[in-house]
Amino acid sequence: MAERNIDIELLKKDLAGIQKGIDDIQKELIEIKGEKVSKDEFLPVQKIVYGFTSLILISVVTALIALVIRN
Repeated sequence: MAERNIDIELLKKDLAGIQKGIDDIQKELIEIKGEKVSKDEFLPVQKIVYGFTSLILISVVTALIALVIRN
């Protein structure tokens, strides 16, 4: 019976630690929530990145076509 009481006490301590961890995570999520970027704020960045990516891909494809035509 004493061993069972010890196991229960250990479980209580573990659950308290888990609950504290969950509480900490919830606090961090609440803090991070205010730091999110809205879709309207991200749209210009997205357009710039897509533009540069497109430019690079077009350059590579053009270079490959030029190599094929020369040979």
